[in-house]
Parts: sequence; C-alpha cells; structure tokens
Amino acid sequence: MNESLKEKIRSYVLGLEVDDVGFGAASEYKSPLSPKIETIFPGTKTLIVMAFKELSNCESDNKSIAMGGRIDIMEFMRSCSYKLSRYLERELKAKAMSTPLSYPMSMTPEMKFGLIADFSQRHAAIAAGLGNWGRHNLVIHHSLGSRVLFTTVYVIWNCRRTPLARGSFVLSAISVWKIAPEGRWMKREEPIR
Repeated sequence: MNESLKEKIRSYVLGLEVDDVGFGAASEYKSPLSPKIETIFPGTKTLIVMAFKELSNCESDNKSIAMGGRIDIMEFMRSCSYKLSRYLERELKAKAMSTPLSYPMSMTPEMKFGLIADFSQRHAAIAAGLGNWGRHNLVIHHSLGSRVLFTTVYVIWNCRRTPLARGSFVLSAISVWKIAPEGRWMKREEPIR
C-alpha cells in the first residue's frame, strides 16, 4: 500500500471522528495466545487499527451511566469498523474484514473458556504503531494515554507499519497516582529504573 493510499484511508477514517488510525503488517501481529490471523482471514497482509478515547462516563459511580457510555462507544466503534470495511471494498476494491471489539468469545477449553479473545486488539495496536506496552499491560497511546479502545480491519494489501510517535507519552508511563492525605488523587513521577 503506497503512502498516498494510506493518507486517503487515514483522511476517511479521521473524517468519521475516530481519534487516531494506524497501519501495520499482519506479520507484525504477535499475540502468542490468540489464533493466527490466517485462520480467521487467509491472505490478510495489512491491519488498519482505529483508536478511540474512552468516554468520561466510565468515571461515574453510577453503574448505569458508566455502562451506558461503554455501550455508546462500542456501538460507535462497530459503526466505524463497518464503514471503513465498506469503504475499502466499495471504493478501493480491496478485500476487508472487520473484527469484533473483544467478543463474542469462544467458550472452548482450548481458549481458556472465553478468557482469550479470537483476536487481540492491543497486539494489533502495537503492530500498527499506535503505542507501546505500559507496566500495567495496557497499550499507552502517544496522545490518548492508556484509556483507549481499539478496533481493527483486516485487509488483503501490503503496507509498512505506521512509525511510532516518540515523546512525552513515555514519561506518562512512569507517572504514579496515589491518594494524598486529604483524600484526593495526586500524581508523582517515579525515576526511570
């Protein structure tokens, strides 16, 4: 996939109000516990990964409000994934397949009774250059932090990985939050070890 085509796709995706998008080679996807991509969509060469900042609803103590926000973002992510897949197939004549967020999950013993997804969105985000692993085993996005969700579209095309942005997000990976004596949260920096 050439750079002008990637920019065309990036422009389309960002026009859907997606927060960020990255491109990665399927060969860069390294999820040791999930099934191989070839078993899901044989011939996949490219992963187009979309990043969505988590809504603030999840901070609410009201479980209905918190869950409502999660359902809203899940519906939006599914819509964007579908629209991108249709765009790739209709406008660019590519074979594309959307992936579910994390489920439905296989409840077989081989898949640890649903504890392992058919596809790891976090590993795809790493392959697409959308962040690095944090100490907490979450992906830290260079501008969105760790409160980010991902969804992926498989495409039968070749492309190079999106270059990983370098900068201040590395410092945020070592920030530690603690409760101050007054009961409010405060941030302190830990030295890099």
